[in-house]
Amino acid sequence: MKRITKASVFGAVAVMASVVLGATPASASAMEVGCGTTGADGFVYASNWAPGVTKLNVEIELKDTLADGHHVQIRFMSKGPGLATTTLYQWHSVTSGNGTAGDWVSSATDPNGMYDMGVTVARFEGADQLNACSVWLLEGAA
Repeated sequence: MKRITKASVFGAVAVMASVVLGATPASASAMEVGCGTTGADGFVYASNWAPGVTKLNVEIELKDTLADGHHVQIRFMSKGPGLATTTLYQWHSVTSGNGTAGDWVSSATDPNGMYDMGVTVARFEGADQLNACSVWLLEGAA
């Protein structure tokens, strides 16, 4: 599992990609997309990204960066053919306080193919979202 470092994500939107548009799943490559907002930093790393992939292996990491009593969450997102539909995957939470992190290994599937991938990182008070950042691999900040 990759670890969040100040150089990679903290405090700023970080999108690292070298995507060749029109690539096939056979030419998959590793990609990472992440962002930071007040109180939280996170990213999603995909080991087999290629536009049109139907199953994506993802590693998700989230860190609480502020001693404020709020919890932080992260979720993976994907866009379907023509970037017309967005799929929001489940939230993952870190509730143990400032300086703590969570990481998850999972997969995302879309039988129609995924043509962009993104992440939302947010800080919450109960069910109320206080602030967030979202970024897409191909389209940039949302």
